[in-house]
Amino acid sequence: MNVRIRKASKKDGREVLNLLNSDVNLVGDETFKYRESHFKEYLKNPVNKLFVAEINHKIVGLILVEFWKIAKYVYLNDLVIDRDHRRRGIATKLMKHVESIAKKQKMKFLFGFSEINNKKTHQLLGKLNYRLGKKFYFFSKTLR
Repeated sequence: MNVRIRKASKKDGREVLNLLNSDVNLVGDETFKYRESHFKEYLKNPVNKLFVAEINHKIVGLILVEFWKIAKYVYLNDLVIDRDHRRRGIATKLMKHVESIAKKQKMKFLFGFSEINNKKTHQLLGKLNYRLGKKFYFFSKTLR
């Protein structure tokens, strides 16, 4: 299996949005849906880095991170793998790709949040030597 990791581009919009909206673990409020405007902002905002994993020109995974250069940290926003391609090391490759870029840019810290019940993410991050931190509650409010 040949996995290619690359920076996302405008043409990836539909596939990226399908992946983001396919996983309820990505947001704390299940009424939230990713829209095209989110994808465009991820590509436009220089803090955001969106990478996709491809197999045979099909996007099978993605990772969205924020690079905060002055503070020297990377925040893991979203990591999602297509259901049919899980347990094949794609998430590990995406994480290592981000770590490699972070090291080249002299970042000092990488962190993110995971749902308490998201055991697969916990296993992945544990395997990659991430330490479990404090527990938080998710609060949200729909603004009208």
